[in-house]
Amino acid sequence: MRRNASSDAGDRRGKVELREIDGNHLTFDVRCHDETDLISSGTHERFIVNLSGTVFK
Repeated sequence: MRRNASSDAGDRRGKVELREIDGNHLTFDVRCHDETDLISSGTHERFIVNLSGTVFK
């Protein structure tokens, strides 16, 4: 995430879009706005883990 601008207290909104699916790897684009400016943007990555074959102790 990259900080683009500072923001005072108030209304903030986020938008997340799934950009890519590569097997169990997901990549998201993230953008956060306040009332007037883009305050943060970047990417977020997650992995899908299949727990059905995992042994828990």
